[in-house]
Amino acid sequence: MFCKRCGTCCQKGGPALHIEDKHIIKTYVSIDNLITFRKGEIAYNPETGQLIELPSDLIKIRGNKKDDYTCIFFDKTTSSCLIYEHRPLECKLLKCWAPEEVINIFLKNLLTRKDIFDGKLLKLFIDYDNLFSLGHIKQLLIEKEYSSLNTVIKQDIMFRKKAIQLIKSYNLPITTLNPLLGRPVKVIIKGLTKIFA
Repeated sequence: MFCKRCGTCCQKGGPALHIEDKHIIKTYVSIDNLITFRKGEIAYNPETGQLIELPSDLIKIRGNKKDDYTCIFFDKTTSSCLIYEHRPLECKLLKCWAPEEVINIFLKNLLTRKDIFDGKLLKLFIDYDNLFSLGHIKQLLIEKEYSSLNTVIKQDIMFRKKAIQLIKSYNLPITTLNPLLGRPVKVIIKGLTKIFA
């Protein structure tokens, strides 16, 4: 078998990044083309076919649009990868007719935010994770503390506004917020509500 370049795998979402992919960050994949799913968020496990809580952060190449999971580097007109020569490990291993190799590296040797950010940006996301712990958010959902959840959402918005100022001081695009802090609390709560509420 060989790849028919149908693009199905690319349209299911960007790949998770592993330590082996560190060299492509900034050179071939800019930081603002990434998104972080934080430890404790819900994700699909391709091995079991079930939803799981992520045991660690998961950094992925983001999708094209808000509601479209298609990898940002997939060119639909030519059904090809714009960074093919420098594609991430998961893309190199994935064969839709034999997915075992990519399943075997699921959640192993993942690239972390500590591998990408340093200095004040590193401190910023560590502070953020402490202030907006997913464990605390889940507990508020379980206890149906909706007023407290609304307060957390407002605090998250304020924190992100301050974070944007720091990001701008580094001459980075505002979209760097996505890999730096992960998805907004409001978005995470929406996903967790299906499970914990």
